[in-house]
Amino acid sequence: MNSLPLLALDGFSLASAEAANRGWREACIECDCWQRLVLAEYGWIIHLIPVGSTWKQLYFRLALCGEARLFMIGGRHDFASAAHVYNPSTRQWTQAPAPPEPRNMGAIVRHSSGALVAIGGGFVKDSQYLALRTVATLCETEWKELSLMNVSRCCCAAAVDCRGRTYVVGGGENMFANSEAWSSVEMCTDIMAGAGNDAWCMAPNMIDRRCALGAAYSFDTDELFAAGGYAGERRYLNTAERLPLSGDSCERWEMLPPMSCKRAGCVAAVGPDRRLFVVGGGPDGRTEHSSVEALDPREPRWQTDLAPAKVGRHYGTAAFAPDGWLYVAGTFRHGGQLDVVERYDPRRNCWEDLPPIGAVIQYSSGIFIF
Repeated sequence: MNSLPLLALDGFSLASAEAANRGWREACIECDCWQRLVLAEYGWIIHLIPVGSTWKQLYFRLALCGEARLFMIGGRHDFASAAHVYNPSTRQWTQAPAPPEPRNMGAIVRHSSGALVAIGGGFVKDSQYLALRTVATLCETEWKELSLMNVSRCCCAAAVDCRGRTYVVGGGENMFANSEAWSSVEMCTDIMAGAGNDAWCMAPNMIDRRCALGAAYSFDTDELFAAGGYAGERRYLNTAERLPLSGDSCERWEMLPPMSCKRAGCVAAVGPDRRLFVVGGGPDGRTEHSSVEALDPREPRWQTDLAPAKVGRHYGTAAFAPDGWLYVAGTFRHGGQLDVVERYDPRRNCWEDLPPIGAVIQYSSGIFIF
């Protein structure tokens, strides 16, 4: 059996063999086949083992999807902080510990350690909307402050690369028209070091200023993507760009072909087929798109004939789960708020309704944890 190619077996076959044959199990441990299996099947969504786990345990969590949860933070109508968790296995939403300060239009990432990290955002104080420099991680039921960013960033986006480095992209001084938008990017190699450390350094600036953008990282190409957003002075963007993080070109962003329409307030995520999906957003800060488009970085060109979502969305949440579905929740709509949740299957190009959250969450962001 040891002579069989690893990838000739699917995960469930390997799991059955492992359970039935102790010698096979020991051989698997020796040759790190569980790591190779995880990277072969789920390398598009994860590359490093969370703290306290093993590659074998991680594989079972990913393959069975029993522990996958969509964690979402955002704001209510009064801009107060909110957090909710969706369990795909039970199809139920539950409340979660909310960040101690409101993080409307902040970013949230799953750190390589497995921890949740909330970054930037905005809040209202004395009738003024202010941006945040703060960063916090959820420790069981309480949020713990981490190192401050160099720049206050409302409507920013963030991603974690295959080395565990955290990038925060763009944002601006607030989320309203005629506000300043940033082209700057920050990077942190050890975001879990705690508060008081000068952990953040400036990374290469984007070509365009982007507030309320979509950003995502590709494990396949080792590139950071930024799409859409608001550039200030009533300029709404259909442009997209990427930053290679390895090789000689990692010092500058490169423009990509433009998207089919302007998308301020969009969200972006890389799927299991390695395409970059951009969902929603709008052309003027008031009108929201239901359309979706996808970029294959190898070509590159945008595919625009994808099935539209059932609800147009600004400033919402979109995240891929290990099951390969893109889950979309939360929104802000000038025409009236809706508590509508849906998910997209890129393999069949179709949408499916999910149970509502039970509360209207706007200016949100989310990520899957497992």
